[in-house]
Amino acid sequence: MPGGLQQDRSARSIYEHIRWHLPAGGPGLLDAGMTLPDEEELDTSIRWASGAQDGVLSHHSMPGEDTAQADEVFDLIFEALSRQPPADAFDRLDDRLRTSSALGLVDTLLERIVRSPLPPAGVYELGRRLATSSRHREPVKIGIALLGVVQAADGDAQELLATLGRHEEFTLYSAVALAAVADDPESAVFELAKLVDGWGRIHLVERLRDTQRTEIRSWILREGFRNSVMDEYLACIAATTGGLAEALATEQPDDQLLDAACEIISALIAGGPAEDIDDYHDAPRAVELLVDHLERRAARPAHLLAVTDIQRHLTRDDDRWPAREQQGWTPQHRERLLAACERIAARPVWRELVARGLAAEDPVEFDQADQVARRLGIDTFAAHWHRVLADPIGGNWWAVMQQVTDETIDQVVEHAQRSLPLDTIAPGPADGLGLGPEFATHSALDFILQDLDRFPGRGWPLIAAGLRSPVVRNRNMALRALEAWPRAAWPADAQALLRSAAEREPDAGTREHFERLLGG
Repeated sequence: MPGGLQQDRSARSIYEHIRWHLPAGGPGLLDAGMTLPDEEELDTSIRWASGAQDGVLSHHSMPGEDTAQADEVFDLIFEALSRQPPADAFDRLDDRLRTSSALGLVDTLLERIVRSPLPPAGVYELGRRLATSSRHREPVKIGIALLGVVQAADGDAQELLATLGRHEEFTLYSAVALAAVADDPESAVFELAKLVDGWGRIHLVERLRDTQRTEIRSWILREGFRNSVMDEYLACIAATTGGLAEALATEQPDDQLLDAACEIISALIAGGPAEDIDDYHDAPRAVELLVDHLERRAARPAHLLAVTDIQRHLTRDDDRWPAREQQGWTPQHRERLLAACERIAARPVWRELVARGLAAEDPVEFDQADQVARRLGIDTFAAHWHRVLADPIGGNWWAVMQQVTDETIDQVVEHAQRSLPLDTIAPGPADGLGLGPEFATHSALDFILQDLDRFPGRGWPLIAAGLRSPVVRNRNMALRALEAWPRAAWPADAQALLRSAAEREPDAGTREHFERLLGG
């Protein structure tokens, strides 16, 4: 790690901060490294996970090019690289970039730079300075982009880009720049992909889609598709680039491949933000091979989850089956697969596995058992209630409230009222969205409030806390619950609290909800 152990974190550049938090071995960063030096200066109304804002925008709603902003930034770059730049030229460029969106201007800006007479060595040095000395994320992103637009003037550009790329906020930009400066871009992208697991993993694996290297294709198929955002983003790449059907066309696939195949097929069936099962043209063959293997070897939660997902796909009632039949999903093929899936799902071993998993302390094992239980219609209230009793903030209140009954609701609300810090939750209304770990108690309250509409007269202190919460969602959930109660079930002080809260309500829509409820 760099020197200066007592150095103030906020005074470090982002590059120094990332280097400081590189683990001695292994992927990712040390936990404290994920919080960047400029975090406290960001808009606190919405907190994005690292790389999430650029990831969502680049995949789903790419912003239009901001030509005026790009022109302004180009002029500042031109000034900073002039023969006699003003003393504050770099600082003014850095300040301007702080308030910009790198994603919205980078393409237009780089096009202008490529067409300009700016000296490549000067552009490179300016990019390096931004990337290594700025303590704000948007200037660092532009600095990375400048490093990739010209050939490196020294030999350590690849190491610099790989270091910055270890933080998911910068992986997208590092990936693009590495393609320009690395001697072997595919290897550089591959090595970095193994060191990140969020939006950075998604961006990097997408850039490996056309690889012909056996090592990379096998890694994508067996583990590279997994990410902490949604496996659905990379599942089709894993199936096609990784050669899923070909890999399953063997007598005895190993356990790692079988598990990966189950997760890939489940993600393809779930679909959503990316290519799905209908985009994978070898899907009928791959699913048939997978089900054949599972008939002989199904024994893990992921296996049953894939089987039930396949059942759901085969019984979908939509208008896409004529096109699917052309792909190979014939009625006979579907009937044969459904029969095999039903035989697998009917095995007694799954209930035994659920019982063991719901008693496990390991959260991953518990979660898998819980998913299997829901697929099989097994009640898990007792298991989740046990965990909520042990951890009222981190426990799964949603699962508890989904299965609560008239017989158990009283003990649930009593525990919530006793264990959640209602006074801390309810200091008064604000317009916050309540996102981030600091709002864990508000999230717990949310899951309770959204089901109290079914239990008139139960949990009034929780509703009262929700009405005074700074999180808009809490207030709306509390209003919705109270709205469902008959007036006879309202406590004596409900009307006065509603009137007081309505007068202080900062959100126009929520204030209207208050007024409607007060008006009957």
